[in-house]
Amino acid sequence: MNQKLLNLFFLIVVNGFILGQGTNITPGCSNSGPEINASPKADLRGTYLTSVYNLDWPSNRTATPAVQQAELIAILDKLVLTGINTVYFQVRPECDALYNSSIEPWSYWLTGTQGLPPNPMWDPLSFAITECRKRGLDLHAWLNPYRASVGSYTLANNHVSKLNPSWVFTASNNANLKILNPGLPAVKNYIISIVEDIASRYDIDGIVFDDYFYPDQGMANNQDATTYVNNNPTGISNIDDWRRDNVNRMIAGVYDALQVINANYNKNIVFGVAPFGIWKNGVPTGIVGNSSYSALYCDPINWLQNGKVDFISPQLYWKIGGSQDYIKLSQWWNDQAATYGRHLYVSQGYDRLPSTSSQNWPASEIQNQIDQNRIAGMTNTFGQTSYSTRYIMSDEKGIATALQNNQYKYKSFPPSMPWKDNVCPLEPTNIRFEGNTLKWDAPVAATDGDLAIKYVVYAFGTQADIPNFKQDGTKVLDIVNATQIVLTTAQLTAPNNYFLVTALDKNNNESTNITGVPYSSLPAAPVALSPTEGELYVSSPVNFSWNSSVTNGDYRIQVSKSNTGWTETNGFTTATAPNATVVVNAVVNTTMSYIWDQANAAVYEAPAGGTTYYYTIRSYSAATGTSKYSAPVSFTPKSANCTVPGTTVITLDNVDATLVGSWTATSATAGYVGANYIHDGDTGKGTKTATFTPTITQRGKYEVFINHTAGTNRANNVPVDIIHEIGTTTVPVNQQINNGTWVSLGTYNFSVGTNNKVVIRTTGTSGVVIADAVRFYFIDCLPDATPPVADFTPVSATICAGQTVSYTNASTNATSYSWSFPGGTPSTSTATNPVVTYNTAGTYNVVLTATNGAGSNTKTLTSVITVNPSGAVTAGFTAPYSELATGENMTFTNTSTGATTYAWTFPNGSPATSTAANPTVNFTTTGSKTITLVASNACGSNTYTMTICVGTNTKTTLETFESSAGRFTSVPTASGSTVGIATTSTLARATDSFKNGTASLKAVLYDNTTVTTNWLVRLLSGGGTPANNQAFVGNQGSFGFWMKTSTANAGATVTAWIDDTDGLEELPPQTIINNGAWNYYEWFLPTAVGTTITTGNGIVGGASVTLDAIVIKQNNTASTMTVWIDDIQHNYISACSGTRKMLDVEEAEDLKVSNELIVYPNPTNGILNLKLDSNIKSDVRLFNITGQQLLSTTFEGTEQQLDLNNFTKGIYLLQVSTDGKITTKKIILNK
Repeated sequence: MNQKLLNLFFLIVVNGFILGQGTNITPGCSNSGPEINASPKADLRGTYLTSVYNLDWPSNRTATPAVQQAELIAILDKLVLTGINTVYFQVRPECDALYNSSIEPWSYWLTGTQGLPPNPMWDPLSFAITECRKRGLDLHAWLNPYRASVGSYTLANNHVSKLNPSWVFTASNNANLKILNPGLPAVKNYIISIVEDIASRYDIDGIVFDDYFYPDQGMANNQDATTYVNNNPTGISNIDDWRRDNVNRMIAGVYDALQVINANYNKNIVFGVAPFGIWKNGVPTGIVGNSSYSALYCDPINWLQNGKVDFISPQLYWKIGGSQDYIKLSQWWNDQAATYGRHLYVSQGYDRLPSTSSQNWPASEIQNQIDQNRIAGMTNTFGQTSYSTRYIMSDEKGIATALQNNQYKYKSFPPSMPWKDNVCPLEPTNIRFEGNTLKWDAPVAATDGDLAIKYVVYAFGTQADIPNFKQDGTKVLDIVNATQIVLTTAQLTAPNNYFLVTALDKNNNESTNITGVPYSSLPAAPVALSPTEGELYVSSPVNFSWNSSVTNGDYRIQVSKSNTGWTETNGFTTATAPNATVVVNAVVNTTMSYIWDQANAAVYEAPAGGTTYYYTIRSYSAATGTSKYSAPVSFTPKSANCTVPGTTVITLDNVDATLVGSWTATSATAGYVGANYIHDGDTGKGTKTATFTPTITQRGKYEVFINHTAGTNRANNVPVDIIHEIGTTTVPVNQQINNGTWVSLGTYNFSVGTNNKVVIRTTGTSGVVIADAVRFYFIDCLPDATPPVADFTPVSATICAGQTVSYTNASTNATSYSWSFPGGTPSTSTATNPVVTYNTAGTYNVVLTATNGAGSNTKTLTSVITVNPSGAVTAGFTAPYSELATGENMTFTNTSTGATTYAWTFPNGSPATSTAANPTVNFTTTGSKTITLVASNACGSNTYTMTICVGTNTKTTLETFESSAGRFTSVPTASGSTVGIATTSTLARATDSFKNGTASLKAVLYDNTTVTTNWLVRLLSGGGTPANNQAFVGNQGSFGFWMKTSTANAGATVTAWIDDTDGLEELPPQTIINNGAWNYYEWFLPTAVGTTITTGNGIVGGASVTLDAIVIKQNNTASTMTVWIDDIQHNYISACSGTRKMLDVEEAEDLKVSNELIVYPNPTNGILNLKLDSNIKSDVRLFNITGQQLLSTTFEGTEQQLDLNNFTKGIYLLQVSTDGKITTKKIILNK
């Protein structure tokens, strides 16, 4: 440790009552002792990499991530070349984020729109950390604590000023500057939460704040007066003091939060602030200027005094001399840091260099200031930081070149902070030369658990120089984070004869070793080519090859089961014969290759699969002498005839685990695999398990690893069960250590399938148990010991000709397969999971034979694959009407053949779609509607469409019988046409039954027992005088009424007589439905072909007609018939033709239904002939025009008759299904 650090230790001990951490810290690492040269090796050389206003990076906020990343890499490379070792990376300029934050929005300065994530997504902070680590740079996350916004662009909805507008006020002297109110406790907690989020999730080295506290002289309006009144718990009487106290509390809260994170996560994040360079006007004497104490209300001395910062970095952006003299100010700040035992890193104003600036400094001003920082009196000044990076990148006035060649010529590392950690890392081991490459092995963890993260490489003239000149910064060749460095010829030239490598831990404590290694001019050790380092599954016999600078030389190759004891002089052993550890010890003449196979004089044993070996080689020739042995190279062979599975690493995350009991998912601690990890909450011990079950496709040896997030609150005795072929092995895992590290649980034999498991239990644990991820590495095959069991899915399948079946192999312990697929293409296969096409209808078997070294097993499934013919589907349907009113329901009759599923589409319908076989729909709008049906089965589909008209219903109500019998005032026998009933029959309004409203028309008809005449009952409307009746449209629409009876004879009919322009017409009679319910009887005009009563043509026509009578006919009976009639009406659908009829009904003609069936005559008087060309089965159904099914029968043979004599004269629908095809036709019955 240099003299400055010795002084610092003294101050820590003296001021131990102030710095609680420093009381018992004593010096002891190898960087103790004074710096020998003016170029210190422990020296922070920082730069502010500024993102706000796109000053340094990114230069273009709308550039692609790839361009921004390339620019950042170029910046870091330039900084390393200049000698910078620490980057202050601005990640939060104005309550935004240049990192992936769940709290604050993406920065405007990154993407051009605040809140807009980069595309493609990337995390600049994570990227910068990775790239800095590659270059040996430290990274401090630079945050502006209170500044909320500086521009007029649109803020994101999740910006704190949008979420909590009451937290923000505006500077009195800058309308664009918005500041979080430091007086609000919520603001303090918010800032702390931001720091905690970054510090816990990112591998940063430090947190640094700049000088944006209260706005500089911007509180003239006392914007926080109300806050002062409401948030002053200690009663501070002066608002200025209260403001400083607010900032002090925030700084202390951040520092304390970081100490907790450091302890919990084993980190060493340092915290510092870069305040305005003048504390108070006139301090020290002769200094004049704006002060941080009064203008920004911050008190850095308070932070130092209370130990709430690790370093202070005042912005001394003034030159040497004058009223802001750099020498006076830097010495004063140094003395404050010394008084309280902290570091001073001066912030320097590189922005004063450009000739365009008012200061126009020469580069020598910066250099002189750095030299001033290094004088003996600056006891606690351990470096400086440049504002900003852009001037290094542009080499403003040659400053970067000047530093590179002078003040920053030799590499340095940031100084250690003994109050944080003073345990030295252990020294690197096995430091050696391999040609021009200096190599070493990383040390194990020190007593505090810290590993080496960087290495310092020195060069000295002699071994005796090392202890005397280790503090000479000019002896440092490089600082790297790898375990080797290739040295140049110049670096290997005298006086550089001895080389030292020391380790640095996360606090930059340096290991104490002082023993160097000499560089030798002997030939370089051979360079191993194959197997390569860490190579797995190397085939046996093992073929070794290498390169050497020695030509026509001899070589010795050693292969060992352990690399312990290896030296570059002797390799693994001084003996010349092999043994149980060094299994190969052979001399190879001239050739640079060797084959390791069976045992012989130079070989102890043949390669063992799954065993890790190490090999090393040296060369010899009389001309060059003997080289050193090459560094051991590890490799792992596989067993002979072992086939490595396609997937050799299986990783299961916690989301793949089977859980018992309540586990909680979280991402609070970094180091987990996947999106999060789970924990048991330290509750329910013994009742919770997490089981990870890999799917093993090849029996073999597998090494099992487990990952967890570590912490002091974790259990140190977590039982983990590995269930394997032989049984169950329990391994205790200490989850307080090895954070985010794959920890080996051993190697086990796993069988094929899902019987192998890893179970994390909570039984007997004390502390939180973590379940994150388990990994399985295939090591080597196992000899077949168990015969295979053949198995596969599916066990049955039904497909169409031309389709495929994908077979999934479920066999166990098999190494090869033989399939047989009768009727399939291919008909045989050796694939694990074959796909087979079946082109011919039929039923087929499947046979699988599974084989391994222990035998074979066959599974045969008989008649399990059913292949159906790929016959076409025929879609079809009928509709009851050609026209429909809006809101009126219509049911479609599906006539499709060969279909198993249906997809209907109804434009503007309710529903708009349906999968029912016979759906019911209504329409909400008028117009032409095309109904579409797609009928499908597993082998195909077919589409059928039909167009109907939807209009608005115009209803003419002829009678409702609500207040009277209406125009039906005549008794049933009043008409001379009425016969067969007695005069005692009645016709009157009744309220004992009705369809709608409260009343109906009731007819009680008694038989005239004096005659045997069949009944014809003419229930007159308007006394039979047309003028007495309400007119309605006769050439369009439909006429109908509701009727109810249960006392009609079989075959009884009902009709209506209509007066039209050419006489009295009878509508086609309809069979009375004798079910005791209300039924609607409807006739479509003018298509209803009936009978002429007086004159006319039997068809109702004319624009204006009237109802003459409702007529009931039945055979003579002695029984009484009671009939109720309600709501006689005429309905006309406007916007359509007005002729509403059954769809899909062809005009009457002799009907050829198919090539096999002919139906005739049509019209018929009662007998309908069906003629078949061959003996084909046909299903026949008969419907009336209202859609009511009247008959259903099956015909077989060549000629049959259908007797329609029991049905009344009228129009019927015949539906014939022959050979899967359905046709519907209109049949006219005349009798």
